[in-house]
Amino acid sequence: MHWGRSVAKSIKWIFLSFTFLCTLLVGVCWLLMELAFPPHDTDEVLIQNFVDNRAIFDEIIAKVQEDSDIIRVGHNWYKLADGISRSDAPERIVQYRKLFKEISIDDGIQVMYSPTGEVRVRFYSSCIGFLSPGSCKGYAYEPYPRDASILVDSIDDFEPKAIRSSHWWIQRKIEGEDNWYLYFDSDE
Repeated sequence: MHWGRSVAKSIKWIFLSFTFLCTLLVGVCWLLMELAFPPHDTDEVLIQNFVDNRAIFDEIIAKVQEDSDIIRVGHNWYKLADGISRSDAPERIVQYRKLFKEISIDDGIQVMYSPTGEVRVRFYSSCIGFLSPGSCKGYAYEPYPRDASILVDSIDDFEPKAIRSSHWWIQRKIEGEDNWYLYFDSDE
């Protein structure tokens, strides 16, 4: 009889210890995720950064239009029109990255070209998540119109309940600017 109680106590102790350790592990993982992926900046923070650094944003657009073969420049890689990803750092790529740091663009830019040669540039201010699902928020230079249905008054206040897709994109026009928007891209 005594032996049975001892085994039951041991099993109970092991179960409670295991439960406690699992809970602790989940809490630590959650904390690490919060530290590794802080929330996106608010619309107002991004707009103020744009206003304060407008000349640098324009300089990047001018460089992209001049280069005409840039597809993507990230913080440790880039891709040219030939489609090959590279990790070396020629001087022009180094210059892009210096400008990104000045305007707090952590994840670089993506460039899309229209059939007429106009560029559309996405500035990745922040990206959260592991490949997919995830989300990105930043600036978009859009010299030719996109679908007006994606325009919102506030990205921060947008409720995606009406969207029936796991991947969606919205934009907020930066007031007083013809071709500049904030954007939010979600694949969740």
